[in-house]
Amino acid sequence: MQEMTSLTEQYLQILQKINKRINRKEFCNLHQISESKLSRILSGKIQPDFELLDYMSISCGMKIVLSIN
Repeated sequence: MQEMTSLTEQYLQILQKINKRINRKEFCNLHQISESKLSRILSGKIQPDFELLDYMSISCGMKIVLSIN
């Protein structure tokens, strides 16, 4: 049986994966945010809206799927 992981923990794991793969300079230019703001988001200090989180994952070739069981 698969163990459930809290949404907060999953969120931090997603940010860690994005942090390793994202091209910061290109992403910041495209979405008009500063690199310091992106760093704060990726470190978990501030939370992005779902749209920005989705854009970050797409730019890394990832897809985030939320589900309720």
